[in-house]
Amino acid sequence: LTVVPRSDKVYGVTLTEGSERTPVHFLVSAGKIGNAVWLDAQVDRDDPGFGAYRDWVYRPHLASRIALEGDTLKVWLVQGKWFEEQRKKGKVKIPFVPSAEENGLLLFTAPTAALQKAIKGFEKDDAAFGDPSVFTRVK
Repeated sequence: LTVVPRSDKVYGVTLTEGSERTPVHFLVSAGKIGNAVWLDAQVDRDDPGFGAYRDWVYRPHLASRIALEGDTLKVWLVQGKWFEEQRKKGKVKIPFVPSAEENGLLLFTAPTAALQKAIKGFEKDDAAFGDPSVFTRVK
């Protein structure tokens, strides 16, 4: 994972999972919703590896809660099973698609304002999130 500032509010993030995968480049912005900091990631359309992530053709949002503690970044994703249960109960009403990778990842297709409003409704519910992915800065 490599992070490079692209503008005042947008970062370029390169994700490489093992040597067999083509690196994929995301455009990521951070913002505060409620009391938590969230990331919104979309694939960079200029990325030569764009085709490796077929879910991203429509440029959905990948919303994740984050915490930065020194050189450690923790990233929590909304859990698909929890989200689906809440949707069936009528507690969450925003459009999404599950990832084709079958990893429980949710790609939100709602407009940004609708996604932000929905997040305010569950951002404090720890059951909505699994264990964090942890990244440590290498100097």
